Amino acid sequence: MTRRQLQRKHSPSAQARKQTREERERYVRQRAARMAAPALAGQEWVERERRRERRRRVVDGLLGPVRRAPGPTALLVFAVLGVGVSAYLTTVHYAGIPLVCSTTGVVDCAAVTSSAYSVIPGTAVPITVLGVGWFLGSGALAIASLIAAMTGRQEPRRLRRSHALLGVTGLIAVLYLVFVEAVRLHRLCEWCTAVHLLVFGTLLVTLARLQHAPPSGNQR
Repeated sequence: MTRRQLQRKHSPSAQARKQTREERERYVRQRAARMAAPALAGQEWVERERRRERRRRVVDGLLGPVRRAPGPTALLVFAVLGVGVSAYLTTVHYAGIPLVCSTTGVVDCAAVTSSAYSVIPGTAVPITVLGVGWFLGSGALAIASLIAAMTGRQEPRRLRRSHALLGVTGLIAVLYLVFVEAVRLHRLCEWCTAVHLLVFGTLLVTLARLQHAPPSGNQR
């Protein structure tokens, strides 16, 4: 056997060389992937932390007022709900449409809202208009307290006193209206009761805030 024949016999075939080359390329790709994996994982972790931080900022933006000033936030919520209910009752009065409420038995919203006690004495203006004004005033005071809390300024004590005084006047009106419903009309109104509870809750929060108000000497 000649030397050329021996070299041809022991040299790898074209298919073997191709297979070896493919295995080498596959090894290079796998190694590159293993080396890039930590960098990709780190990049994914950074992106995940960025998304988490954005969500945290959104939550803090929404819950910031609640955490910094829970009292004024609750008062503002009561005011918004009170304005909504009072405005609904006012609209029903002028539009002449039936209330979404029971009309039989002790609970009869129509009997209460259509009685002579449902309007300001001597006028045809429903007392719910006064309710809208009362809750708007309460909401304005709550917003003023929230602004002071969010800007880091100390809330004036007179602001808390004014809000508590407003709550007392609301309670007086509520007691009168409850007396009218229970003693004069012998009927109850669900919507009116909701307004009464919102006024009572406003009074409780304002009194609690007034009790924990900083001394007058610490005001700026």
